[in-house]
Amino acid sequence: MIYISGIEYKDIDKVWDCCVPFLELGNDKSQNEMTVDDIYNMCCSQEMQLWIIHDEDRNIYGAGITQIILYPNKSVCRIITLGGKDFDDWTDTINTIEEWARNQDCESLEMWCRKGFQRKLTDYGYKQIYTVLGKDISTIH
Repeated sequence: MIYISGIEYKDIDKVWDCCVPFLELGNDKSQNEMTVDDIYNMCCSQEMQLWIIHDEDRNIYGAGITQIILYPNKSVCRIITLGGKDFDDWTDTINTIEEWARNQDCESLEMWCRKGFQRKLTDYGYKQIYTVLGKDISTIH
């Protein structure tokens, strides 16, 4: 069986090196808003939360990052990144993040993800709310 566990900020250094390759999977497809080092610092300062996907033998299948966003009208748990191997074997572990988010008084979850990930999560009640587009304008073409 595969599980997902939230890691206390004081224990992050014990598992961080094992998580980096999985976090980079998602971060490599971003627009470089933040580095894995930025994510580490935000987890250590409790601005973000680290999650590990693992089996009972402590084999790690993936890692994820969440952040609680305080909008003016509600609190939302945002999944910043979620990467790993054999995703279809542990997709249902997202229910654990949902339960944790409810316990943090969040009213919903949100994530910016690619279409393939979106298709996998529709079976769990997720739907497209809006589309985020991006363009790098930092260099002259």
